[in-house]
Amino acid sequence: STGCDDYDLAHLRATQVSLGLRHDDTRWLLIAELTHIKPSSLTASKELAGFVSVGHYVGNWLPYLTYSWLRSFGPRTETRNGALNPVFTTLLQNKAQQHTWSLGARWEARPGIALKGQIDKVHPDQGSPGTFTAPLPTSTSSVNVFSLALDWTY
Repeated sequence: STGCDDYDLAHLRATQVSLGLRHDDTRWLLIAELTHIKPSSLTASKELAGFVSVGHYVGNWLPYLTYSWLRSFGPRTETRNGALNPVFTTLLQNKAQQHTWSLGARWEARPGIALKGQIDKVHPDQGSPGTFTAPLPTSTSSVNVFSLALDWTY
């Protein structure tokens, strides 16, 4: 068997284990989660990710602060496939590694309708694209992402 079998996407399976916690006493909100993913193929990385978020209710508002991280594990080079080694090595080197600080607020406009705004400061680790499609330019160490969402239930 060649190393190519380790990159089979047709039969890719993954095991995911998550552990989470939530505390909400109508004054303070604390949410935390840790997730481990183990794929059956080397094309997808083993990953460990998590976040911790804390918020404090002020009337209909919930400002919050979140810290999250993502780490990928596994081989970074391939040597078993002759001429295909550079292709597989490129796949293996683009593993997501990043941490993010987020500051946001949720406004409960009325029961069942909420407006949420959030700014994220995303820090891909050196040489990693993080969850972006390509690494950041060498002169840039982080990216700011702003999001605005309207949630409703009916």
